[in-house]
Amino acid sequence: MMTFYKIFTANPLQVYWKLLFWLILGSLLYLTLTPSPPEPIRLRNIDKLYHFIAFAGFSFVFKIAYKQFQNIFIIIASGILAILIEVIQYYIPGRGFSFADMLADASGIFVGVWVAFLMLRLKS
Repeated sequence: MMTFYKIFTANPLQVYWKLLFWLILGSLLYLTLTPSPPEPIRLRNIDKLYHFIAFAGFSFVFKIAYKQFQNIFIIIASGILAILIEVIQYYIPGRGFSFADMLADASGIFVGVWVAFLMLRLKS
């Protein structure tokens, strides 16, 4: 049985990736579930780019931090998160449910996992 100490000292860099994963997840939930999201750039459908970048980054760090998980698991877990966020947004004032947002999320998820997979493969 692995002790708590061994888990966090086996590879110190992995600890930082896992911490980054949880920070990104918290930020993603905060930004997507706040009633009035910040709009730094006001362009039509710019939020789709935000969705793509957010989920590409999230799934990339997810794969790097938890490389023992299979790609399909990360894709499904990230996809479920994206769907849950959209469903919850339906009930938040100033937010709404959007299939286009889910498509942008899914595109980002696939790209993020793919890039992380390639990087890990090149590293080994």
